[in-house]
Amino acid sequence: MRNKKATLIFAIFLLFVLYSIVHLLLFPGGKNFTDEWLYSYPPKRGNIVDSKGKPLATDNYVFKAYLDLKFLKSVLSKSQDEQKDEVLRQLRILRDNFAVETPTSSILNYHNRFLFLGEFKEKDEIIDRVPPGFLPFVSIEVTTKRSKTFEYSLNTILGSVIDGKGVGGVESFFNEKLEGKKVGKIAVAMARFPRMIPILKEIIPPVNGENVTLSIDYDMQRMLYLEILRKVAETMADAGGAIIMETKTGKIKAMVTTRDWNANTMGIIEPGSSIKPLIYAIALETKAATEDFEHHCTGKIKPIKNLDIYIGDSKAHGDVDFREALIVSCNTATVKIAELLKQKIGEKGMYEWLEKFGFGKKTGIEISGEIEGLFRNYKRWSSIDFAEISIGQGIGVTPVQLIAAVNTIFNGGIYVRPSVIKDSKKVEKRILSRKVAYEIRSILKEVVERGTGELAKVPGVKLAGKTGTAQKAQEGMYDKKSYYSIFIGAFPADDPKYTILVYIDNPKSGEYLGGEVAAPVFANIVRDLLKMKEPSPLIIYKGVVPNLIGLSLKDILYIKEHFGFDIKIHGTGVVAIQKPEPGSLNPNLIEVWLKEP
Repeated sequence: MRNKKATLIFAIFLLFVLYSIVHLLLFPGGKNFTDEWLYSYPPKRGNIVDSKGKPLATDNYVFKAYLDLKFLKSVLSKSQDEQKDEVLRQLRILRDNFAVETPTSSILNYHNRFLFLGEFKEKDEIIDRVPPGFLPFVSIEVTTKRSKTFEYSLNTILGSVIDGKGVGGVESFFNEKLEGKKVGKIAVAMARFPRMIPILKEIIPPVNGENVTLSIDYDMQRMLYLEILRKVAETMADAGGAIIMETKTGKIKAMVTTRDWNANTMGIIEPGSSIKPLIYAIALETKAATEDFEHHCTGKIKPIKNLDIYIGDSKAHGDVDFREALIVSCNTATVKIAELLKQKIGEKGMYEWLEKFGFGKKTGIEISGEIEGLFRNYKRWSSIDFAEISIGQGIGVTPVQLIAAVNTIFNGGIYVRPSVIKDSKKVEKRILSRKVAYEIRSILKEVVERGTGELAKVPGVKLAGKTGTAQKAQEGMYDKKSYYSIFIGAFPADDPKYTILVYIDNPKSGEYLGGEVAAPVFANIVRDLLKMKEPSPLIIYKGVVPNLIGLSLKDILYIKEHFGFDIKIHGTGVVAIQKPEPGSLNPNLIEVWLKEP
């Protein structure tokens, strides 16, 4: 960093010297006159990095070249014919070197003060294109350019920067912290007579923006995105998404969507049966129902006697108790439990309990644009809403709301606010008693073992979870051919480390139930997480070949650009083979062969 700053200062200093010499020769003036330049250069916006320090969004200095037409014309007006011819000859060379399409004659008739020549990563790229002696006519502006990681849905979390301001995502939420604080300045003077000596009068370095460290793990993000992308393609779905959250802290380790906007905080899904663990927990907590509850399922139920509306099941489950009703996800039993809740605490009580779990309110996650979801106040409920909401219809939630709410079960009854910031303070509140949370969690273990979530099983690992299948509403009606397929679960079941939500939007390959579509993806994610080891930090020494195995194309390009290695890349995906081997000394060329994971 110091070397780059020193190089920048030297570049400005050199340009001033060249300018002053030419100015002195062409426009000789009074003795002991002092030219002074006050040059400013911008502060950088703070970096956004993942939980392991991998850069996800950074500012780099870029150099913009402009032709100072006013100065050029003033020199030409005071030059002899031979001098004019030489200046015009160099102007034509300059135009060709910068690929300027405007003819020379038109350039000289240009009405603006400056003509833009191009933007470059290094100042030397500009200087090498300028003919000898023509540099004083070229103005070099130092500015910043934001670079960010687009792949694996990270762009939907990060947001963008337009005209120096964060727009959407983390960039907007932390704009005040990230944006540069103070412009840097360099004051240089040149004494003309009796000697020409440049004098560096003052250096005020810029004050850059502060960095933001996310809880997101780049490797988990990549894994999760690829799993969802594969399932969306396999099922010919409209879209899909998933979230991995630390159960006890609420820290988001990965959050992906196949859409090009953040559907996890700005999109709405109906939760379907994935809301049932909360309904059953509220029933136990309020003593509206007990574990002795029994129900005979005929496959359909009429919640309101004088209303000709039925709520159906996938099949008639027969006799079920409280525990079995949740294991097999019986709709009719759930409606009966909702009736008991309504009798015990009323619609107002049901609304207030669900509100405690965060429905109808923003979670406060540090991503701009988060919405509240759709959860009507109980005063505007229809007579059947209590029953429909109990099975996850008539309520719209964001995926991040849903995972935070159900996570309360896995976290012993304590709700934790979701966060994408590594060192954020944990915000939590107890909603359920530990006893009730443990009881529901034990039932959710059986959902995976022998219930609707059997396809989420991973041999040797105890898991807990709940399926959800929600018909999508279209123009006020439910479409019987369009569904959200959902699975939300945690592992290890007895002491959860991660809570994971998977949702697939409108699978069209035949299967659509959450247990058929989303549960197997959950199982794959668990297997992937079990295989992932904490990687050792990538240590790079000058002249020593680093270990590149397993790194992505983006990683390789970053190393190539920032550490000066000459790397030849074959294929796409992640690095499978490299030559020379890691640890080799003084490589002239490193070759890597990438394969799709």
